[in-house]
Amino acid sequence: MKRKLKQSIALFSTIALLMTPGIVWANDPGQGTGGSNGGGSGATEKITITLNKGQLELTEGTSETLVATVTNTDDTNVTWSSSDKSIAVVDSTTGQVTALSPGKATITAKANVGDYFAQCEVTVIPEDIKITSLNLTVGTLDKPFNSNNTDYTITIPANVGTINLSEAITLNVDKSKVDLKVTGDSGLVTGSVIKVLINNVERYKFTIIKEEPVDLSLKLLRVDDYTLDQAFSPDLLNYTLTVPYEVESITVQAAAASSEASVSVSGATALEVGDSIVTVTVSDNDGNKREYKITVTRESESSEEEEENIVSTSSSTSHVTKPDSHEDSREDRTLQYVLVSIGCLILFLIGGFGIYFYIKTSKKNKNNKNKDKKENTETSSKENEQSTVDTANSSSVAEEKEKTNVAVEDKTISDVVTDEVDDSQKERLNDLEQTKEFYLSKEIVQEEQKKKDDVLKDIEELFDDD
Repeated sequence: MKRKLKQSIALFSTIALLMTPGIVWANDPGQGTGGSNGGGSGATEKITITLNKGQLELTEGTSETLVATVTNTDDTNVTWSSSDKSIAVVDSTTGQVTALSPGKATITAKANVGDYFAQCEVTVIPEDIKITSLNLTVGTLDKPFNSNNTDYTITIPANVGTINLSEAITLNVDKSKVDLKVTGDSGLVTGSVIKVLINNVERYKFTIIKEEPVDLSLKLLRVDDYTLDQAFSPDLLNYTLTVPYEVESITVQAAAASSEASVSVSGATALEVGDSIVTVTVSDNDGNKREYKITVTRESESSEEEEENIVSTSSSTSHVTKPDSHEDSREDRTLQYVLVSIGCLILFLIGGFGIYFYIKTSKKNKNNKNKDKKENTETSSKENEQSTVDTANSSSVAEEKEKTNVAVEDKTISDVVTDEVDDSQKERLNDLEQTKEFYLSKEIVQEEQKKKDDVLKDIEELFDDD
C-alpha cells in the first residue's frame, strides 16, 4: 500500500512539474546518471544512481548483496532485476544476488523516481573448476590424465625448452570466464615445475623430465672399392673422393652409433662429371638429424685420355706435370708402387744371398768330398801298388819255381816220353801248362787295372782344378 502511495505521489509531482514553466527533464538511461534541462528562471539538480560494484564474480551457489545509492531525491528506493535468472537471481528490494549456474548475467538497479538506473555484470563460475583434458603437442605424461589427479610428470625431448601448456588445457568452464595462469613452462630442464593457477589458486602441478639426447654420429663410413681422401672420424662431417669417368654410382656403407638412430643415403647414383654431393643423414624419432657429406669428383673422359698421354710421355721425358686435381691420389698410387718395388727387391736380395751361400757351401762340401776321395784313392793306389809289388814278387818266385819245376818236368817229361809215359803223366803235364797260362794272364790283368787307376786319378785332379 505504501509503495502504491509513493508511486501516486511521484506521478502527481511529475504532472505538476510538466505544467510548471521552466520544466526539468530527467531522462538519462546511463549508469548512475541523472539529467536536468533548465528553462525559465529556475533549475533543479540531477538525480544520480550508483552501485557499489560494476562487476561481480560469484562461485556457483554463493550470494552477495549489491548496494545502490540514489542522490538528489527524497525517494532513494530502487527496483532490482536480472537479465538471466537461470544464471543469477536478485532480490527485487534488497539487491542480494545469488549465483545459480556458470555464465554471465546483468543485474539492474532502477530508481523509483524518474528513469534512472545502474547495472552490474555478474559472472558465475563453477563451484569446482577442473581441467577436463590436456592435449600436449610435445612431451608425454607419466599416466593417463584424470581431472581429479593434480600431480603429473611430463617427459620431453632433449631439444625442447618450452611447452605452451595453457593452449593444451581444456576447462569445465569457458576460459574467458576464469583467471587461468600457467607458470614455469619455459626454459625447461630436468626437475622444472609447471604450475596451473585458476583464480590465483594453484590447482595442478607438472614436473619435467628431459630425455637423454640420441647420439646422431656415425660409427662407420666407407665407400665400396674406394678409399676416402680423409680418414673417417665420427666428428668429421665432410669428405672428398675421386672416381674414374666410367663410375656413375658408388655404394656407401654407413652405420649409426646409436640403435635409436636411423641412417639414409642420398645422391650416390647418377653421378655427374665433376663434383657431386653424397649426403649421409643420421636422424632420430623426434626429427633431429646430423648430415655427413662426401664430395665425389667424377673425372671427365678427356682427363683420362690426357692421363694416358702423360703416362706414355713419361718414358721419354724426365719430368711430367700431373693434373693438380688428381695429384694427391696419383702420389698415393706412386707411393704404393715404390713400396711394392722395394718389397720385391728385398725378396730378390734375400733369395740371391740364399743361393750364393748354398752354392758356396755345396762347393766347400764338394771340395772336402773330393779331398777325402783323393786321399782314399791315393791310399788305394798305394795298396794296389804294394799288392802289385807283392804279386810281382810272388809271381817272380812262382815263375822261378815254375821254371825249376818246368825244367824238372821237362827233364821228367823227356824221360817219361822216352820211356813211353802213361796217360796219367800226360794229364799232369797239361795241368802244369794251364797253371803257367793262369799266372801269365793274372799279371796282364793287374797291369790293365793299374792303367785304369791312373786314368781315374787324372780325371779327379781335373775336377778338383775346376
